[in-house]
Amino acid sequence: MLKRIAFALLAFVALLSYAELKKNPNPNTLWEITKCNDKDWDGGGRIYIKEKESGFVIGDDNPSNKVAHSKFWKVPVSSEYPWMCFQVAEAYPFKGYRTWGIGLHELKTLFGSNINAETGIVAFNCFEGLPPNNAQQMKLWAYFYDFEMHFNYIKMVKVPENYVFASSSAFAEKKSYGPGDKIKFTVVLKDPAEEVQLRLVNREYYWAVKLNGSDVVELKPEDEAGRIWSAEKEVKTMTTQKTAHLNRNCVLLRVSVMGGEIDVPLWGAIPYPYKAD
Repeated sequence: MLKRIAFALLAFVALLSYAELKKNPNPNTLWEITKCNDKDWDGGGRIYIKEKESGFVIGDDNPSNKVAHSKFWKVPVSSEYPWMCFQVAEAYPFKGYRTWGIGLHELKTLFGSNINAETGIVAFNCFEGLPPNNAQQMKLWAYFYDFEMHFNYIKMVKVPENYVFASSSAFAEKKSYGPGDKIKFTVVLKDPAEEVQLRLVNREYYWAVKLNGSDVVELKPEDEAGRIWSAEKEVKTMTTQKTAHLNRNCVLLRVSVMGGEIDVPLWGAIPYPYKAD
């Protein structure tokens, strides 16, 4: 009898250990997920979520488009903690449609891509470019077709440790940007680096996005320590292989850091649409 009780307790503890939504683990973090499985998420379809020794896997290998491809987890939200951050340790595409994204469902905001996926550290501001929102809870959204990806964590923070972002006076004035506007790209690092390079990528087809004819933006250090890097460009043209508007979060910012502590790409997105007219 005692053995049965002990076994039941161990099983219960093991079940609890799957879900690790840590609320306010430090003053900069609203919540963080480092372990989870299917039981922690709601939603149907063929998406599977499995715990790993370091983090968790989210995947979908479903040849049919007739079932749901989303999973949800209700999480606290606050405009004081606008940045969603996660690290992709591994990414494996399957045959098929191939698209993935992580974000907040009520905001219809996802960071992800079609066709391809890479490892790296992602940070994007879920609230920028949208009307004010005072909700205290929303659904964390995992949207997957024909990908399996290993995440070390997902969290929401006030300010990321390492991140890239775009800024422009046009964002506030027009809620968009286009020819004639100036746009500044800034990379903020926890540790110094010797060189930082930015590339622009179209999330829809994973094609290069060319700003004034080039998809590469060379950044220069703003401080002697080499922790803040930036470049400001006047937009003349922004083109990709698909002749369509580059919508909100469609232009991804891929940063390579050389001579520093980070050995994976940093990822961000421009949270406003590009409009040529």
